[in-house]
Amino acid sequence: MKHPETRKLYDYWNSLRLSRSAPLRSDINPREIKTLLPRLFILQRETERSYRYRLAGTDLCRFFDGELRDRNFLADWQDNERASMVSLFQSITEEKSAAVLGVKANDGDYNECQMEYLLVPVRLDGSSEVRIIGCVGIFEPCAWLGRTPIQHQEITGLRLLRPDEAPRFLEHRQDALCEPAETVATASAPEGAERHGHLWVIDGGAAR
Repeated sequence: MKHPETRKLYDYWNSLRLSRSAPLRSDINPREIKTLLPRLFILQRETERSYRYRLAGTDLCRFFDGELRDRNFLADWQDNERASMVSLFQSITEEKSAAVLGVKANDGDYNECQMEYLLVPVRLDGSSEVRIIGCVGIFEPCAWLGRTPIQHQEITGLRLLRPDEAPRFLEHRQDALCEPAETVATASAPEGAERHGHLWVIDGGAAR
């Protein structure tokens, strides 16, 4: 994780998790992460290809030019990216993994913005249902963002963090970068990697 906001959410989520695979939704206190709320979102799985926004911060609604509640998160990605996200969400909800994505967003013209997504699972009290909490970090000021809606998002890197392995990953590589998508997708399968759509996903980095 490179962005301080995604790292802050990860640290908070991991502190609540303790020895569990994922914290409960009721463990989350919005006041403790209030600086992240404008770029925070919560997703609910409806089907394999439908993850609806249950909540979306004000910045995110501006970025996509409208209220995001009840909108399908996957609708804002192209086919290749959507396929990767479907597979990735399965790892998050079933294996309770966390994921870091490098993303390049653009307005459908020549304006681009480099972003980082963090996606982490939370469990509902008294239920087996898992929801996904996410946060978006923006690396550099993008004057167009919030005035012109995002039209396209491209995954430029992806790293999967297993709950039991993530602490060692962070210890050894505090500023770890996502593997570039173009490199991971075209190379032979890296040791310990898993295929997610058109990408190879690298685990958190713990020794095997």
